[in-house]
Amino acid sequence: MENQILQAIKELQDQMNEGFNGLNTRIDKLENRMGRLEEGQQDIHEQLELLVEEHWQNKTDIRKLKKTIRLAQD
Repeated sequence: MENQILQAIKELQDQMNEGFNGLNTRIDKLENRMGRLEEGQQDIHEQLELLVEEHWQNKTDIRKLKKTIRLAQD
């Protein structure tokens, strides 16, 4: 009887270890995906910063051109 209990405990322990190993594998995959997402997010952030800078520079250039055109028309 005692051997059966010990065997059952060992089998449960093995099943739990297999479950934890599978869980650890899934967690590792999720961590890798999160890392790639964070890198992608950083790239997008940098691209948006550049886009904003270019946009403001274009607005400034357009304003200068408008002023120049108005002066030429006068």
